[in-house]
Amino acid sequence: MIDDETLLASILEGGDALHRDMRQYYQESQCRTEVLNLLKKRGASTIEAEDVFQEGIIAFIFNVRKGKYRGEASVKTYIAAIYERIYNNQVRKKKSVTQIEGNTLPDVNDYKTPEYLFIEQEKRQKLDELLAKLGEKCEKILRL
Repeated sequence: MIDDETLLASILEGGDALHRDMRQYYQESQCRTEVLNLLKKRGASTIEAEDVFQEGIIAFIFNVRKGKYRGEASVKTYIAAIYERIYNNQVRKKKSVTQIEGNTLPDVNDYKTPEYLFIEQEKRQKLDELLAKLGEKCEKILRL
């Protein structure tokens, strides 16, 4: 298994070494499986867990390159904290977006756009024109 120092050096080097060693780290350490299972237990869907996983990898690489990772914790522990923070932020954002003073937001489909109203008006006019061509008896039957 790849050690933390080799992984960190590969991240700083970039290129093929970065891709090779990151892939090896995640495959050998079972980190991906552990993270996905943990997030699913906390209520994340598979898609949300995958998104958090991808964001976490990117955040970890950026943090290493910016010198924010100081080696005080193992890479695995540090990455787990990143995933936790990203997921908590997503949950917090989701709650603030969907709730206003305890009420849920109205459905977007409840509002009709001007384009929608215009198209509906055109449809009604066209239908009225066609019904007028049918004759009085047929129009009465169709309007029932």
